[in-house]
Amino acid sequence: MTGINTGPETTTGTAELCLQSIGNELIRTHDYFGPCDYNNYTDFYFAGNFNYSFQSHDPSGYNWSSTDLRLSAIENAAMTPFFRLGISFGNMQPITPMPKDADGVNFTKFAGICKRTAMHYNGGWDNGTSYGINYWEVWNEPNHAMMWTGTPSDYYLMFKQVVDSMNVYDPSLKVGGPAAAKNAFYSGGIHFTINQDYVSNFMSYCQNNNVPLDFYSYHMYDKKNPCHARILADTLTYYLNQYGFTNTELIVSEGNVDDASYTNSSKGCSYLASELISLVGSRLSKYIIYRGVNLAPLCSDDNGGPVLTLNGYAYKFFNEVNDSTPILLISQGNIFNSDNILDSLNNVMMLAGKNSANNVVKILVSHHESSNNAINITLNNLPWQASDQISITTEKVISTGYSVSSSTMTGGTTMSIPLSGVTDASVYLLTLRNTSMNSLSEEQKAKLNVYPNPTNESVYIQSELKNYSLTFSDLYGKVIYSGQNTDKLDVSNLSSGTYFISIHDRDSSAKFNRIVIVE
Repeated sequence: MTGINTGPETTTGTAELCLQSIGNELIRTHDYFGPCDYNNYTDFYFAGNFNYSFQSHDPSGYNWSSTDLRLSAIENAAMTPFFRLGISFGNMQPITPMPKDADGVNFTKFAGICKRTAMHYNGGWDNGTSYGINYWEVWNEPNHAMMWTGTPSDYYLMFKQVVDSMNVYDPSLKVGGPAAAKNAFYSGGIHFTINQDYVSNFMSYCQNNNVPLDFYSYHMYDKKNPCHARILADTLTYYLNQYGFTNTELIVSEGNVDDASYTNSSKGCSYLASELISLVGSRLSKYIIYRGVNLAPLCSDDNGGPVLTLNGYAYKFFNEVNDSTPILLISQGNIFNSDNILDSLNNVMMLAGKNSANNVVKILVSHHESSNNAINITLNNLPWQASDQISITTEKVISTGYSVSSSTMTGGTTMSIPLSGVTDASVYLLTLRNTSMNSLSEEQKAKLNVYPNPTNESVYIQSELKNYSLTFSDLYGKVIYSGQNTDKLDVSNLSSGTYFISIHDRDSSAKFNRIVIVE
């Protein structure tokens, strides 16, 4: 699952449309600089001082209004909140004080706030909602000097008390951390150097004190080799396994490259695409870029239309492969370097998948920092006949922008597709669709009518077939609807374009395709 940090502004909703179009599903509630920060929606901390008379169970100590607006916007955008418990980066300049109790040791008031936050947004407490937020991250970057004034042991205790408090309310919630900053894994040179404070020492504390660790979150920045993401994920998996956390999820809750040449560029797109492809098959369950709309954006903000940046196509292409063709295929020929995390050196990565109907294959190729000027893609063991007609849609991102082209070729169990004129830092998404299906008889065809076509409201299926299944999909193979003996489809909310209806007569095993144009 892919995500971003902070949701878009909601003045027009155009950024939400853009984020939906690239398959973004998750929004981490960090760095709103006010909303979603505990010092904004509670009276526990104000104007540089802690209010130790604050009682976390008393609704009068809370003001949810600005945070409610943000969570509502996330829900209205049909996305899932990933709630960071704590404060935004640098929101208490020059440093962020630890939310300790008056005894200077414990964090029970803050732990109570965390529980009540979950109760407000999941259980309706204090005129709240029932959003069902599942992921709750304890603090942000406690190994950063601006975010934490105490010791690692202070954080361990706070984490335990927050987990205990949250589990009293709802033990099914996923609570994790530490959202470790990049210096937990790197101090210089061309290799990772693990600082054990927020890796093995933190995991050891959780193990020895029976603290559940539902997920381990961390941040990745500035390593120019996109495959550093897989190297670090595998390293952290090793440590988690050593301490018995074999089912703990890994989550990158912030990731990016702080370099202007990677912003809205084919270089940024190929870097992100290669990074995401490298993580396939790892323990990592979620990748959340920082930020998504403003800093190194994937999408434009709400001041204009729902425009993707070039970087946004990395999310869009990656999610299309996983959503529309979820049966991943074995890919060979990836080129990468694991000896130097700072430089990308030579990198070509590929991801391929097919749909369950075996009529659509998608191939994502990321060509990042490679000297190759041509790539030949060979597909073996395809379930297609030599006489089948295959339509090929090629989308690409190069330095001059995004473009799309189409072609056709005959099928077969083996196909070869050349990509010529390949430029450095480029990304390609190929969609292969088998348009030849087993035909219905001429008599059956005559009794099958799909109308009106074109249409912008509803399409009707008229047939004398008694036992058929129907699949309605877009040009790229994404299934929009599937059902049995369907006679009407509502297309009023679909974008204009070409769509496919596939009908399978289950009595004769015959199949028939119809093209539908939505205006």
